[in-house]
Amino acid sequence: MRGPVDSNLEAERAVPQSQTPDQAVLKSAFDAYRAQEMPDETLGGAFEQFCGQELTKQFGLSAGEVKKGIIGGSRDGGMDGFYVVINESEVLDIDSPLVLGDKKALQSLAQNAIVDVVVIQSKWTGSWQSDPLTRMRDTLEKTIPFESDEKPLELTLNSAMIERTGIFRRLYENTLTKFARFRFHIYYATNGPDENLVDNHDAESKRKSLEDAVKKLLPANATVEVRLLGAKAMCEIIATTPATTSTLKFNGPFIRDDKSFVGLVLLRDYLTFIRQENGQELRPNIFESNVRDYAGSKVQVNAAIRGTLTTEEGPTFWWLNNGVTVLCDAAQDAPPLSVSLTNPLVVNGLQTSNVLHEAARAGDVSDARLDQGLLVRIITSADEAVRDGVIASTNRQNSIQPAQLHATEKQHRDIEAYFETQGWYYERRKHQYRGTGKPGGRLVAMTELSQFMIAIALARPDDARARPQSVLNDDKLYTTIFGDGVDRDSYLAAVKVMAQVDTYLRSDEAEKIFDDFTNARFYVAVGYVMKTLNAYAPDKIRWDKNHHRMPKARNTARLASVLVSLKAVYDTYQAENPESTKDQVFKGRALKSAFFTALSGK
Repeated sequence: MRGPVDSNLEAERAVPQSQTPDQAVLKSAFDAYRAQEMPDETLGGAFEQFCGQELTKQFGLSAGEVKKGIIGGSRDGGMDGFYVVINESEVLDIDSPLVLGDKKALQSLAQNAIVDVVVIQSKWTGSWQSDPLTRMRDTLEKTIPFESDEKPLELTLNSAMIERTGIFRRLYENTLTKFARFRFHIYYATNGPDENLVDNHDAESKRKSLEDAVKKLLPANATVEVRLLGAKAMCEIIATTPATTSTLKFNGPFIRDDKSFVGLVLLRDYLTFIRQENGQELRPNIFESNVRDYAGSKVQVNAAIRGTLTTEEGPTFWWLNNGVTVLCDAAQDAPPLSVSLTNPLVVNGLQTSNVLHEAARAGDVSDARLDQGLLVRIITSADEAVRDGVIASTNRQNSIQPAQLHATEKQHRDIEAYFETQGWYYERRKHQYRGTGKPGGRLVAMTELSQFMIAIALARPDDARARPQSVLNDDKLYTTIFGDGVDRDSYLAAVKVMAQVDTYLRSDEAEKIFDDFTNARFYVAVGYVMKTLNAYAPDKIRWDKNHHRMPKARNTARLASVLVSLKAVYDTYQAENPESTKDQVFKGRALKSAFFTALSGK
């Protein structure tokens, strides 16, 4: 069990008095990150987040996505982070359609889709320990096979570890007929000198053993990379930052209107624009403000785009395609026919871009077709209202769910504005605050706020735990939570309650009562609110009217009482239903009803 004081002392003692230059640079970078992003976090916890951010940045994860992948706590199986990314761009969660086995999503998924899995063990220590590699191997051997029974895993692993690896197991099983290409990236990161890691025969032996063990569990086309990262290697990774400026080359004279540009771009040059420097992968974040998900190459419209690309017959490509729209913060001429764009985002044209990328990478697009044009519109604006309007209007004609456009709505802009006055930051869009110096612990993503409100305002901790996207995909539920008349302070009050609950659940006292942060947090939050308001039924909470009655300071005794009740109810239910996994119990309806009854004392 890791207490906040003990972990700091242990980690500080592990840092050698005499540092190499690389260790000094890493410490400086990490200290700056910790002071800015998470000043209240333990040293070990902050390093877990730091490594999660740095070792996944090629996939463009947001701060919230990095945080979700952190395992934390005891019984972590030797792993501090676990992430599953599909097609180099979308990090998967427990309720992602592909994970849930949604037929439409699976039908749309292209054959040989790329699945990247990032596994991280991080220790802020200057000394080498080989045991974590052995623990990682043992854990992955038990958790990677899709037929693994989760019930036995509960004996040795915490709920977060089972849930995170479960995302991979379900995706693996659901995509068997797609022949996905799995790429495992396994990292053991420390602050130690690299020469102590590279020249250590025990380290190399266990690294190879882990690599071989994981390869045996995956299809023949899978790749597994196990890297031991010391201070030098970490510094090299930190120094590699995704480019924020890109140059787009037009095929001829283009139209200029104030800060906007319209013209034809050769398909091969557009590919260069949206791909990373290696030319094989899409750039992270290039589509992050696009409100549509890639529908896959088999969807009718995308199949038609691919059909046009892969034949030289018929009209030139741009005659048959609506083109793409690119938003950027700034644009500067790069003569003779190019424009340099700062923070470019493709906000309309995701389907065309992905189909072109896939077809060209497969070698199915001829040189003659690649030399044809694509209509590209560039709009320069840092004004959020203007950007929201462009995103909404350029996607309005597409067949998309209204929920996908919520980020552009006035209610969410108002929440954002109010949060900022209170020292909190509402992230309506991924990476909205990247590079602004805002503390990571004060960022709240839209999906997170939805979960908090489902758990607290609607008293549905089971849905908050199992179905975090449910509010955004249900029009009636969405209006209840994000309706025009809802007090903006009620959202911030929910955030503060969750912050108090999370801090308490990570304490030694809470872990002694019930060491299951992942499953407990939403139940404890609504239970704490019910006890404080003396309202033990969902319709009695009336969060919009009563949120101001919550105390500013955390009532630890009350939180402990709620957690004791939850543990007792769970133990009773588990004894009566021994075949049910923890995951099933906390995501089901029955536990919630019994918990509310126990809180009321009836």
